[in-house]
Amino acid sequence: MVLVGGGHAHLRVLESLRTEKWPPVRAILLTPEVEHTYSGMVPGYLQGRYASGELTIDLRTLCEAAGAELLLASAQKVDVKSRTIQTATGSLSFTIASLDIGSSPEGYALPGVAEHALTLRPMSAATKLRDALDEVAAGAQGSLRIAVVGGGAGGVEVALAMAARLKRRGAIAEVVLIERGAEILSGYPSRARRIIEELLRQRGGRILKRTEVRGVGPGSLELANERRLDIDLLVWISGAAPPPLLHDSDLPLAGDGFFAVDEHLQSSDGSPLWGAGDCIAFGGQNLARAGVYPVRQGPILAHNLRATLEGKAPIRYRPRSTFLSLLNTSDGRALLRWRGLVLHGRTSWILKDRIDRGFIRRYTLQE
Repeated sequence: MVLVGGGHAHLRVLESLRTEKWPPVRAILLTPEVEHTYSGMVPGYLQGRYASGELTIDLRTLCEAAGAELLLASAQKVDVKSRTIQTATGSLSFTIASLDIGSSPEGYALPGVAEHALTLRPMSAATKLRDALDEVAAGAQGSLRIAVVGGGAGGVEVALAMAARLKRRGAIAEVVLIERGAEILSGYPSRARRIIEELLRQRGGRILKRTEVRGVGPGSLELANERRLDIDLLVWISGAAPPPLLHDSDLPLAGDGFFAVDEHLQSSDGSPLWGAGDCIAFGGQNLARAGVYPVRQGPILAHNLRATLEGKAPIRYRPRSTFLSLLNTSDGRALLRWRGLVLHGRTSWILKDRIDRGFIRRYTLQE
């Protein structure tokens, strides 16, 4: 059994291997990263609230406890017919396999983006972004302009976190949040958007809505209508796009290019492949690509992988229509959204911090 990617759902599979009885199986975790970086705490890390060791999970220790092998490599192609996975160093055969590899930043193929933009995918890139922020702050001769492309939850949290960090470094900086849609935080209540917009304004930032980036050069963004925006640093946190592994493999894909799985999280063509998290398209439903979904998919995925090996029936994954959202506003508070309820305050932050630290503790094994 090959688990491709060290995402949230595969952490739960490793826990199941460690704590529950499985039939004899050689389990392999194939991932290029030796640590899982928990995305929910990355804005707090950028802000300076968390140290790097507080938001990472040691995959080697988890694998050893689960009796699984850790293979540090990137999957380049999944060949369903031959049941093999190609890596840079060779071919890996499987009886069953699962993909939990996240997504790629949307628009990353635009001219100059890969060369000049920083991103948070994989999340371990947060260290590079934090160091770049400190470098531009230390070398600033005047006011800085930092651009964040993507007005979703991730973009909003990172914009506020960077503004807080730069202020503490004594830098005068304008953080510009760029969203191609009509509003930031699409799908959130209008009250939530108003709170975020006011917070960013108070910190010297601004928001450009209905603004499309056409390309990136050294120190500038090329926008639609031949506009240009000079910048000192660019962070690309746009929507999710399918990772290259999907279109380089012979997997069934949905119309948006993501791995198509059925109600059991199994490949829609019935092949012995499963998937979870941002890389999947679930049963034709348009699920938000948020961390809560792979966390909830993890127990279902673990059960169904084990059931397949045991020749038993799988169980269905039933996604909830709503979920609790907590956004770190980098001022000792968090924005809570639950259905139509919106709260912004210290209590929301305490709740978010408790949930996030609890996730890390669950998968941090004591030696």
